[in-house]
Amino acid sequence: MRMLRENVRQPYLLGAVLKTNDQLVAARKAAEAIVTPDPRPLADLTDGEEIFRKIVEPYRGRFIYLDVWGTWCAPCKEMMTHVPKMKQQLKDLNIVYLYLVNHSNEQAWKTAIAQFHLTGENSIHYNLPEKQQSALERYIGVAGYPTYKIVAPNGNLLPTVAPRPDHPEAIRHIIEEVANSQ
Repeated sequence: MRMLRENVRQPYLLGAVLKTNDQLVAARKAAEAIVTPDPRPLADLTDGEEIFRKIVEPYRGRFIYLDVWGTWCAPCKEMMTHVPKMKQQLKDLNIVYLYLVNHSNEQAWKTAIAQFHLTGENSIHYNLPEKQQSALERYIGVAGYPTYKIVAPNGNLLPTVAPRPDHPEAIRHIIEEVANSQ
């Protein structure tokens, strides 16, 4: 950076490079905050329902907004741009955001998490081995990407597809409706 500052004379160009550097430094720090549970308890599981139950068990008592996505999926990435606003609008509901990435290498996965600000103590990420991811997706009924589901506090998957992140008011409505019926 010192060499850059000494040799680049165009303020616009220098500013653009420094801004990009700042963004990359921030993304690296955010990537260090990614919450990825220990995958060892899942190591021998092959049944989709078993994998699902093991993943959601630590969050029983809370609603879970489940997002099945891929780093290669343009519609997934478009929806990710709405996540910070969605989380802000739903912060009073104490939701766990559970992200299950499909067919994505570790570097692309962690970069996307940082890029889209999908971090925080209530954001949980899994990048499962292909066979486990496929079994889990069959169990929860993934027909395309992205797929959104809501898990009730009792650990049961709600039977319908959940609203997308760009419709937080619809997510709130479902959660409040389920909470009031229990």
